[in-house]
Amino acid sequence: MRLHDERVPRPSGTRVRHPWIVATLVVLAVLGVVARLVVARIDEPLRRTLERRVNQALTGYTVSVGALDLHIIGFTVELKDVTVVQDARPSPPVIYLPSWRTHVDWWALLSLALVADTTFERPRVFITLEQGAQEANDPVPVTDRGWQDAVEAVYPLRLNTLRVVDGEVSYYDVGRVPPLKLEHVYFRAGNIRNVRSLAGQYPSPIELRSATLGGTLNATGHADFFAKPNPTLDTQFELRDANLVPIAPMAKGYDLTISKGTLGVAGRLVLQQEETAINLTRVEVSKPSIEYARDPRPSERPVERAVAAASRAATEPGVRVDVQDVRIRDGTLGLKVDALRSEDGKTVYVEAKDLPPLRLQDLNLHATRISSEPRPRSSPTQFELDCRIFDDGRLHASGTVDPHAKPRTTLVADFDLRDVRLAPFAPVARHWAFDLSDGTLESSGRLDIGPDQEALVLRRVAVVKPSVSYVQRTGEDERRLERVTRATTVAQPKPSFRLDVEDARIRAGTFTFVDEGAQPYYLALTQSDVDVRGFSNQESERRGSATLHGRFMNSGVASIDATFASGMQSPDFDMKVELEDAQLVELNDLLRARGGFDVVNGRFSFYTGIAARNGRVDGYVKAFFKDLDVYDRAQDSKKPIGRQAYEALVGVAGTVLENRLSDQVATRADLSGPIEHPDAPTWQIVVGLLRNAFWRSLLPGLDNFRRTR
Repeated sequence: MRLHDERVPRPSGTRVRHPWIVATLVVLAVLGVVARLVVARIDEPLRRTLERRVNQALTGYTVSVGALDLHIIGFTVELKDVTVVQDARPSPPVIYLPSWRTHVDWWALLSLALVADTTFERPRVFITLEQGAQEANDPVPVTDRGWQDAVEAVYPLRLNTLRVVDGEVSYYDVGRVPPLKLEHVYFRAGNIRNVRSLAGQYPSPIELRSATLGGTLNATGHADFFAKPNPTLDTQFELRDANLVPIAPMAKGYDLTISKGTLGVAGRLVLQQEETAINLTRVEVSKPSIEYARDPRPSERPVERAVAAASRAATEPGVRVDVQDVRIRDGTLGLKVDALRSEDGKTVYVEAKDLPPLRLQDLNLHATRISSEPRPRSSPTQFELDCRIFDDGRLHASGTVDPHAKPRTTLVADFDLRDVRLAPFAPVARHWAFDLSDGTLESSGRLDIGPDQEALVLRRVAVVKPSVSYVQRTGEDERRLERVTRATTVAQPKPSFRLDVEDARIRAGTFTFVDEGAQPYYLALTQSDVDVRGFSNQESERRGSATLHGRFMNSGVASIDATFASGMQSPDFDMKVELEDAQLVELNDLLRARGGFDVVNGRFSFYTGIAARNGRVDGYVKAFFKDLDVYDRAQDSKKPIGRQAYEALVGVAGTVLENRLSDQVATRADLSGPIEHPDAPTWQIVVGLLRNAFWRSLLPGLDNFRRTR
């Protein structure tokens, strides 16, 4: 008995069983060789025929086929080195196909359908900005250029399955910038001929996978490739972890600088005959760093033109774009604007070089319910923003926006601003002859941009330890300040920009007035606390109030208490001002410049009450001088004889008015008459009245002495 099977060699000359098998194999091999020889003779004529048929089907594009390989077994046609060029711009080619294989779709045979299966292997698609513009401007839509007929011209059977294996799509922008690419593209569309379901119901399943910008793009859905007049599509897509840096060279052409950031998008795309709908369920930008410098020339602002073009495209009839949720996380956005201008654009308030870049850091933005179509009032677009601003400050804002409101976009936003340093605004202040240093700002309120008015309501404003100097070098300095403040301080029944200040406070401020004329001098308030409540530049029945308390020239105590009617076109206010025990020696520069003398000793107190109504002003000015000593022979010995005599006369005038019991010099003057320029801003009228009252009280009888010199 054999323990295992052993094959015994067949003796020489033994007959082979089933000789027909060997014969069949030999015949098939011979037929294959013959078929290959026959096919080889018809490959070239067939290549030329297919190339001609493909080009007859196309409009605006030309195809060249490098070689054709026909496989009888398997009924396969393979086109090699296929190139597609755009006739209007033939360089570079639009498509290069190393291999285009078409054969019978064997799976469709199970449904008793004789159709074709096509595979594009390693295709390369090249798109340039110029070619895209040419296609966009061509009156013949890209879907009407015969692509379906061109694909079907290659094979006698109708196309049912299409695959793209390891494809690549490259987009080239202007200049020598690296292209944007979709790499390792896999695409599959099945049941194109609708052999398994009813027409009109997106019968063809599609699938897309690719790598792009360091991330991935995936899409799945269904299509109807033979819907008339255009194919239709319904697909879900998702873009993950796309890096924004590769698009930075392209963004440079739009004055955008991108240094980092990633993008994620998920949504649904529906192409129908009557409408194209894009529904983005999620848009997320993580850690972006983007800077934008706005060109001062309106014709040179590509970002604004691109945004306008995108807005027009999204709002065209038949196009709908909905964005359910947008988030920016930990971003940095910088904006450098060209200038601050008046409404008509003719008056430049601040030059671009003086404006600090607006930088939003640690930015987190969340917006919901964005649509290219008008939304109901009950469901507006909402947003919430939180960020650092100007390095140390914090900004939080939330509200709603309606980009489709007419005649312009409307916005309602509540905001809270904290710990903003004033130093970055020093160049802006210098434009209006102010020197600004130190200080921080906090504010909360609401910005309301309506159809016909912009309103800024400041519920609370707090400025801590500011140092502000107004340096008047020329008369134009004051005129420039008047122009820029008139829009927000001159009351109107309904101004185009309304400013309301409910509660404004300044704590521990320093305010200095500097006159850099022929004889410079300065006046200063230090350790100043200011409160303003109830201000508005729109007519209102409410009255506001203002108070100030501080140190004058580091010696006297100054205070102002005032009430005013908000929004009156004619000044309407009551004001009391007190200045007590100011050291006159601190005012010697002023006395020399305005009076032509200085003092050796003395203290000065000043009181005034002023009321403005119906274009008139009424009030009084009262001043007290104590221990006044104008002329000192030893101190003034080096002065000209005329100056010494003049100062002596001023001293005599003080002595004549001296109250022997109190050792004080007292003067009083009444103020009454029409306001010279009643249409001027109220602040300007108040400053003018205080200035005149101050001079009249500080230099008693000075004009008489000047006439007798």
